[in-house]
Amino acid sequence: MLWLLASFSTAHAACGDGILDSGEICDDGNTDVLDGCNASCLPETGWECAQADFNLDFTEQMTGTPEADWILSGDAHRVHQTENAAPSVYMTNLPMTGTTLEFEIEVADEGDDDFIGFVIGYQEGDFDALGAEYVLVDWKQSDQDMTTCTATEGMALSQVDGRILSPIDAYCHRDAVAEVNRATNYSASGYEDETSYSFVVEYDRDSIDVWVDGTLEFSETGSFPIGRLGLYAGSQAGIDVELVSPLDISICAQLDTDGDRVFDLDEDIDGDGDLDNDDTDGDGIPDYLDTDDDGDGVKTRKEQLWSNTPEEQDSDEDGIPDYLDDDDDGDGIPTFDEQGQDTDGDGTRDHLDTDDDGDSIPTIDERGDTDGDGLPDWVDADDDGDGLSTLEEITVFGTDPKDPDTDGGSVWDGEEVDRGTDPLDASDDIDEPVDTDPPEDTDPPEDTDPPVDSEPELDTGDTAVEDVGGGYRGGGGLGCASTTTGAGALLGLFGLALLGRRRRSR
Repeated sequence: MLWLLASFSTAHAACGDGILDSGEICDDGNTDVLDGCNASCLPETGWECAQADFNLDFTEQMTGTPEADWILSGDAHRVHQTENAAPSVYMTNLPMTGTTLEFEIEVADEGDDDFIGFVIGYQEGDFDALGAEYVLVDWKQSDQDMTTCTATEGMALSQVDGRILSPIDAYCHRDAVAEVNRATNYSASGYEDETSYSFVVEYDRDSIDVWVDGTLEFSETGSFPIGRLGLYAGSQAGIDVELVSPLDISICAQLDTDGDRVFDLDEDIDGDGDLDNDDTDGDGIPDYLDTDDDGDGVKTRKEQLWSNTPEEQDSDEDGIPDYLDDDDDGDGIPTFDEQGQDTDGDGTRDHLDTDDDGDSIPTIDERGDTDGDGLPDWVDADDDGDGLSTLEEITVFGTDPKDPDTDGGSVWDGEEVDRGTDPLDASDDIDEPVDTDPPEDTDPPEDTDPPVDSEPELDTGDTAVEDVGGGYRGGGGLGCASTTTGAGALLGLFGLALLGRRRRSR
């Protein structure tokens, strides 16, 4: 049986006595202001109040049959779940943020051994929603082999981030269901049938503490969704829930209408009490309804990587929290142009990295595109396109990362490094590298005879031989005649034949 007890101080006046009388919208047991319910028993701006009962907001179940059957009693003080069904939730109207609740859980002996528990921050449709975010505390009675994984006995606190693809993923705490921690004493121990367990849950958007039978089982800090309490059953029947005390009192909590983990009241930037005139990014949507307040492409609830709430994270320490800052890291590049990237692969997204490409030059100093390659310098590993990375030029070679030819000698820095010359010395910038290595084979060739073409030429005199009317005219010497007689021509041919014979005889 699940018992819920919310403890509040009471007063004796009609308004503030903890009883929701006729004409009262809320009664939280006092007449204080700024706690959600004012001295006139009216909800204050930015707050929601709900009567402490189990009136239904909605129920949902993952795909599967039979359907879970959550039955609410006529006085709205008791809920009973009767079916062995796929994971399902029964969402109440009770706001959890800033609230401490005490309840007891008891399960009837139904011959089953599966999951019971509760959720906080679940929104309608979250089983199938890619953007779902809620807290799940579930308790398995015994281990169960699910073929591809094991549903483990014991109690766990998990954060669900995204769509749960199948009941098995829910049971095995995998994929979208990420365990934050397992219980201190019930880490590997299941519940007993027909046994009551006393729970106290203290919850806020940056912390959750859970006690079971007086022992602290979970104490977690971080970023948790703002939302309401829901009851959870996973393939388990025989769960009874009964609200014991107090009845009728109002439980109040600050609103987070857009679910961005920033209270509506904190989105009144100008502090004038009018939430509708605060629109940081000027998109026509007031911040309290806008999931990306500054329009930088990063959801407000995601702009808190190292903080517990968005208001606490100010990456560039400029006094503007990241969720309202269109340049989160103050590097001169709008977050919108950097979000979703990690150029240097260092694990820090560009919109939070002051040196996006990891070249040791701050992004704010890398505006422009030095080499004109279409990549701005802040994401270009080689700003000047000289073949040396910007980081190498600074840390290894001492060259200018913004000048492809640092020494001005007409050969680019990267080419000089490849050649083995000094990119800081213009005097060695030659067009081609000098090969100072000896040839691989320095032995003389085996055949040292001069080639045929090296045979001494015959002295034919200074006058070239030319064909003149079927004869030859030369300037004296063997085979030449000073006239164009037939004898002279014959003698010339004889000399040429003799020369050919000598060459063949070699």
